[in-house]
Amino acid sequence: MDNSAETLTTIAPDARAYVVLLLAFSPLVAIYALLWLKRGSIPFSVTILIVALVVAGLVQLKSRTVTLGDHEILQGWPPLGSRIAYQEIRRIHHRSVTSRYGSSPCLAISAARKSKEILLPLRSFNLAKRVRLVQLLRSKAPQAQVDTES
Repeated sequence: MDNSAETLTTIAPDARAYVVLLLAFSPLVAIYALLWLKRGSIPFSVTILIVALVVAGLVQLKSRTVTLGDHEILQGWPPLGSRIAYQEIRRIHHRSVTSRYGSSPCLAISAARKSKEILLPLRSFNLAKRVRLVQLLRSKAPQAQVDTES
């Protein structure tokens, strides 16, 4: 398949998700800056650790990006992301995902095979982006059952 002719629509997390990431790492960067000002130098391994943590946070946030192509929906990085072909999509619905930190409402895009599912945290995408995504999916996957208001 020639991907160069494929039209892609990308829906990325909101700016507020990046602000939350910035707030999470700002104390770490502030402590690093204070230590650097006080000591004059910081071990290279500490610098690499802080940079690696920030990059890991950005990669985690980027893995929530949804790309709609002509034939499939992809969440995350192209080689590693979750893919579902439009003809396989059976249901678009709200779902709550629980972890030891609490519960998070998500928009779930489920395939015919139960093992394939794309989960989009609602707090990472504003209402306009979710509505646009559901409208695009309705047009590209008309067989999908939509159990959501947005």
